[in-house]
Amino acid sequence: RNPTIIQEPGDIHFTKEKEWTIIIYMAADNDLANFARKNLIQLASIGSNERVNILVQLDTTIQRKKKVTLRYYVEENKLTITNYNDPASQQMDSGSPHTLIDCCRWAIENFPAKNYMIDLWNHGIGIIDIERRRMLNPSELFTFNPQH
Repeated sequence: RNPTIIQEPGDIHFTKEKEWTIIIYMAADNDLANFARKNLIQLASIGSNERVNILVQLDTTIQRKKKVTLRYYVEENKLTITNYNDPASQQMDSGSPHTLIDCCRWAIENFPAKNYMIDLWNHGIGIIDIERRRMLNPSELFTFNPQH
């Protein structure tokens, strides 16, 4: 089921602190745009609740040429674009560290929580070991101890 998309006239925010705010930072102004849309629909199938805020900053293209950055507050079956009337936040470069910092500032200032999690969403190639010029297998980072 496709969620309802709402365009708010201004930034929405909450003053009540929740347990968690989850920030999904989607860099999809490339061949990942369709996957980003699919993941937005999946997120809206669950949505935020009384304990968790789910936020998405999506950097994508529309009409195959215009680059746009949209910020969503995700609720069950509802995606609210919170920066609809803010042109400055609609033209951000997801590859810039300043954009990531601005996204986190927006989330922290508008959606207070005891804990924050950020998901850097992209192609998912994993961790690159620069010194050895190779990709790390995530299983190399963890150990499994069946006795515990």
